[in-house]
Amino acid sequence: MNHIREARMGPANTWKTGAVVGTYPRPLLVLEGDEHGLSVIRDPVEVVDTAGLRLLAAKPREALPPLTAVYFDPHPPSTGSVLIKEFGTVPDKETFPVFVEMFNVLFDVGCPWKTVVLDPLTRLNEIVQRYHASVKAGELADPRKWASSIGQKVAQVVYALKMLECHIVVILHASIDKDELTGQVSYSPMLYSRFRDSISNVMAQFVFAKLDKGQAVVLTRDDGYVTGLGCKWPTGLPAKVGPTFNDIYGNAVKTGETYA
Repeated sequence: MNHIREARMGPANTWKTGAVVGTYPRPLLVLEGDEHGLSVIRDPVEVVDTAGLRLLAAKPREALPPLTAVYFDPHPPSTGSVLIKEFGTVPDKETFPVFVEMFNVLFDVGCPWKTVVLDPLTRLNEIVQRYHASVKAGELADPRKWASSIGQKVAQVVYALKMLECHIVVILHASIDKDELTGQVSYSPMLYSRFRDSISNVMAQFVFAKLDKGQAVVLTRDDGYVTGLGCKWPTGLPAKVGPTFNDIYGNAVKTGETYA
């Protein structure tokens, strides 16, 4: 029986978090980096810190609340001022180490959840960049040095998530580019380094969230302006489906290919 390994990319406000956190198998744990990300969830969410996560991770699955969240970037980095005049990344040596400690609970203590969601990978990208600025400030002037380091660290997190014996979903934002010569518009993952191009190969399901005539859908195949999409399974998915767990994996549950 297969575990889901899904990356869901899309522009803002395309019901990425709502569809995943709101419909995927419970008990569900969301590692949340967007302070407003769970505002679309109508079910009760138990919010814990790392210590609370450690307590829950030691419990049997049936004792867990349906939805649990840990916020890994709850506050902007402290600079002593609301706004600073300097350009560049604000160094932050505190947030990413806290994320690492929280993340490792799932391996040091256990992962009794059916689904673990990282939302969004884009925010993790940002806190890794801030941490990098605090420990390797000398590399900031050359993107060839810092972009690959940041991309590799974010990739390590995704590869580690795939080791968990549960469903995992990684949500990330899409950047939009326009070719000035042809006018062609395209979307790509908002990540640094070559991991931006390879994440579609790393995950078993790579889908694109969008609004179609006001309705949330996901694309499962390339559609001109976004490439790299595809699902190794379930087989036979149409190019455009609804965004919920049942829309994508309902038949796979019935056939025993995965579980709810």
